[in-house]
Amino acid sequence: MKRAVIPIVIICMAAGLFMPLKAQDASPAQFFYVVKKLLPDMSKLTIFMNPDNVEGLKGSINRAALQNHITVKIFPVSSAIELGKHIRQLPEASVLIVLSSSVLTQKSSAVYVLKKCIEKNIAVVSSSQAYSDLGAFLSLIKGPEGMNVVVNMKQYADLKSKVTQENLQLAGVTQVIE
Repeated sequence: MKRAVIPIVIICMAAGLFMPLKAQDASPAQFFYVVKKLLPDMSKLTIFMNPDNVEGLKGSINRAALQNHITVKIFPVSSAIELGKHIRQLPEASVLIVLSSSVLTQKSSAVYVLKKCIEKNIAVVSSSQAYSDLGAFLSLIKGPEGMNVVVNMKQYADLKSKVTQENLQLAGVTQVIE
């Protein structure tokens, strides 16, 4: 009996079922690095994420925050009700990183998050193509040729003066939408 369990566990681990992030998510270090290069004066940010992933990612989030001199507040989001409650707690003119989860990547959730954050002048950062398509400020999308870093200035006119050409180059931005 034990013999049958070992190959199943190995197959599950090889398939990535125990990975804390979905394959489309950038790492906390990648998110923080790009955000800090684009907005060097930014020192605080918030992360919305799946509650099941908090413990598994806490160490890498803390290391990345320390390296980039950023204070991070994590909000576990397991329902649409929590999503609304947490958005109301976000400070204006801040940065929100949205990690993939079943709740956060639903189109209705993405539309709601972006609408409320734009009203509060909060820059939304995600690795979800849906958020990118709907107007997130910054998207880190893993593609077959590497990481695509997309900055969308359409909804974030106040950030145009803060994001310089040099910042875009330092962050490795591959596309700017204006």
